[in-house]
Amino acid sequence: RPELWKNRSKKGFWKFLASLAFLLIATLIVIGIVHLQSSSDEGGHKSTNEGEGNPLSLDGEKKEVELKCKLQSPPDRSATDNIYESQGHEYYSQKLYEKAVQCFNVAIDIDPNNTSALEYRVQAYYALGQYSNAIDALDSAIQVSPDNPRLYNAKGNCYYGLGKYEEAIVWYSKSLELGPGNLIARHYKCLCLLYSRQYPECIVCTDEVLAIDPENENAQKTKKTAQERMKSQD
Repeated sequence: RPELWKNRSKKGFWKFLASLAFLLIATLIVIGIVHLQSSSDEGGHKSTNEGEGNPLSLDGEKKEVELKCKLQSPPDRSATDNIYESQGHEYYSQKLYEKAVQCFNVAIDIDPNNTSALEYRVQAYYALGQYSNAIDALDSAIQVSPDNPRLYNAKGNCYYGLGKYEEAIVWYSKSLELGPGNLIARHYKCLCLLYSRQYPECIVCTDEVLAIDPENENAQKTKKTAQERMKSQD
C-alpha cells in the first residue's frame, strides 16, 4: 500500500505539472495575440502619418507643395542644390504641371538666372495649355538666354496654340535665324503662312523644307494645299 500510494503521488504530481505547463502556454499565447493586435494598430497609425508627409501620396501632396514649392517670404536660400528645382523636375516628370510651376517659381526667385527652371516652367505652362502664361515666362527666359533658338521656337508654338499665326511667324523666323536646321520650326512656320492665307510665301517655305528633306510628307501636303487654295482664288 505505501508503494501504491507512492506511484499515485508521482502520477498526480506529473499531471499537476502538465496542467501548469498548459496554463502557462495558453497565457503566453493570449499575451502574444494581444501584443500583435496592439502593434498592428500602432503600425497602421504610423503608416498613415508617414503617408501624410510623402509628396507622392494624395494626402501629402498639398502639404509637401506648401513646404517646398509655395512661394515663401523669403524662400530657403540655404539649399545649395536648389531643392525647389529638383522637386519641380520630379513633378514635371509625373505630369503634375501645376505643382511643377510652383516649384520652378521658387527656384527662379532664388536664382533668376536658373536656365533649367526657366525653360521647364515654360514647358509646364505649355503642357497646361496656359499659352499666355508661357509667353510671359518665355520673356523672362529670353532675357537670360537671348541666343537660345528653342525659346523663340517655343514662343512661336505658344502663339500658334493661341491661333495668332502672324505673331507665331515672327518668332519661328527668329528661331530659324539662330538655328536654321530646325525643320519642325520651319514646318510650323509654313503652316502659319498657310492659315494666314499667305499662300505664295507658304509655298516658298515648304520648298525650303523640301530642299533639306525631299521626302518630308508634311511639307508636301502643306505645299499642295497652298497651291490648291491659290488656284481657287483665281
